[in-house]
Amino acid sequence: MGSWTDKPSRRSEEAAPTPRVGLGCYDARILVVDDNVGERDYLQRLLSSRWTVEAVGDGPAALEAACEQPPDVMLINTTTPHLDAAELLKILRSNCRTSPTRVILLSSDPGEEPQAECLEIWADDSLAKPFSDRELLICVAAHVEVRQAIQAREKFISVASHELRTPLTSLRGFSQLLLRLSDKYAQDDPAKLRQAVRVMHDQTVKLSRLVEQLLDLSRIESGWLSLRTTEIDLVPLVRGVVEAMQMGASLHTLRLTAPDSLMALADPLRMEQVISNLLDNALRYSPNGGLVEVVVAMSGPGRASISVSDHGVGIPEEHHPHIFDRFYQAHTDRHMGGLGIGLYVSNQIVALHGGSIVVESPPAGGARFVVNLPTGLDDRTTHSEVE
Repeated sequence: MGSWTDKPSRRSEEAAPTPRVGLGCYDARILVVDDNVGERDYLQRLLSSRWTVEAVGDGPAALEAACEQPPDVMLINTTTPHLDAAELLKILRSNCRTSPTRVILLSSDPGEEPQAECLEIWADDSLAKPFSDRELLICVAAHVEVRQAIQAREKFISVASHELRTPLTSLRGFSQLLLRLSDKYAQDDPAKLRQAVRVMHDQTVKLSRLVEQLLDLSRIESGWLSLRTTEIDLVPLVRGVVEAMQMGASLHTLRLTAPDSLMALADPLRMEQVISNLLDNALRYSPNGGLVEVVVAMSGPGRASISVSDHGVGIPEEHHPHIFDRFYQAHTDRHMGGLGIGLYVSNQIVALHGGSIVVESPPAGGARFVVNLPTGLDDRTTHSEVE
């Protein structure tokens, strides 16, 4: 059997860099299939410094391992015994659990017939021996990222379907109720009509927000998200959002602490979106109600801060580095979790303003998000605070 050690290797000449393993923290599972014990052990040692690796010596063992716990990436030697690479791949691709696995073929002859057949029909990539550590790590890292992106997309579609279905179901139900009430109780019980209309309105607002987040995600990914900045007073802007959110938050008390005014150069619609996202997040993750505190203040010369604090379930510190990642959710409970877009979009909007958002875990519990912004103006603020 061919080995990459048939020729001088560049492993000793090039230090293998640590590849970027996907978006955020991601521990991929790699399955190595090689009947050469020395090569198999070496691949396992090399790859396990970055990922979780299992190594087997033949096709049947690979099939059993892959079906038991589908890997993210498989490295298969084309001379795998007992079940050749082509047949193994046909079986894996026909199984809905293993078909998404990324497959890299390892071969001493890139033109050999089994590899050509596998690549044309089933495999995702190939490496011809001899190859260096660096080549292997970069190749595997690339396919780990592809696999992670596919999983993120699948998760997003699942969550988005759930999030969009909920307001649509509510709208359909209450519209049917409204039709019945309009026939029976329009004169006798107008309160029931008002309640039905209120619920429908709230659900349309939620649905519109979800659609807008999806559009913003597309704009960010394509580089088309832009700002229309003007000189604005942040205090009435924040107050307006707080008052609007309070109307639909019967279990919560939203309290604003702010100076009389605080001027800044900003996009008013986008800043309203940021505050709405942060407040929606605070209400969502404090399902039992309670106090949500919003503070607007000067944080330094030419700097403004807007903080939103809740007393809910909080965000464990190990999630802090990833909380603004696209599709990231610190809590997977669907009764609380959203699409994992709001904080990502908010962070991008604030970054376009030249600012930043940080998340904190206060000692008293809950979570605090702090937006720091350059005002772009001379200090123009009145310091008497209002609530």
